[in-house]
Amino acid sequence: MTQRRLLRAAAAAALVCAIGATTVPALAAGHAPRARSRVPATYAIGDSVLIDAQDVLHRLVPKVRVNAVVSRQFADGLTIVQHLRAEHRLTSRFVIFLGTNGYIEKSQFLEMLRDLRVCKRVVLVTLWVPTREWMRANNDLIRTGPRRQRNVVIADWTRLARAHPGWFYSDRVHLPIDGPGATALAKLIARTLA
Repeated sequence: MTQRRLLRAAAAAALVCAIGATTVPALAAGHAPRARSRVPATYAIGDSVLIDAQDVLHRLVPKVRVNAVVSRQFADGLTIVQHLRAEHRLTSRFVIFLGTNGYIEKSQFLEMLRDLRVCKRVVLVTLWVPTREWMRANNDLIRTGPRRQRNVVIADWTRLARAHPGWFYSDRVHLPIDGPGATALAKLIARTLA
């Protein structure tokens, strides 16, 4: 065995100790194993409605990272996208489900779309919050704002939710976790990602 191969094998062995995972063929060939990537294939940002569907979404979409928080505003989602982009951690597929809790500022919406141009597919989910005045304005922006951006597709949650009022709690917005509405929402997102 040449000195170069010995050094590579030693480095591979040290790496195995450090990360605790490799395969025998990788060591035998003298190649250092690759560390597992921590970047998910799909990233989803949302509010409490997405929390209701996240367990089903995890089952339907491999390697999805759901970042959903109660009462999240669109501006908070923009900050997350900007942070991920600055760290070169934007995923190839991205889901945005924001706007349930207040008006979406058009400038912030367009800024987010610009930041997500590097993604292969961006899914914008329309909203169902019939008791709030901002639902129509936010949905209009979601539907018409990305017309020129080829990587953006719309998941029409509004249409589906309107047809199934029995899916919701009495607030007509939130869904029983893993219930039929949450399952339908997760399936809609998964289909739109495909």
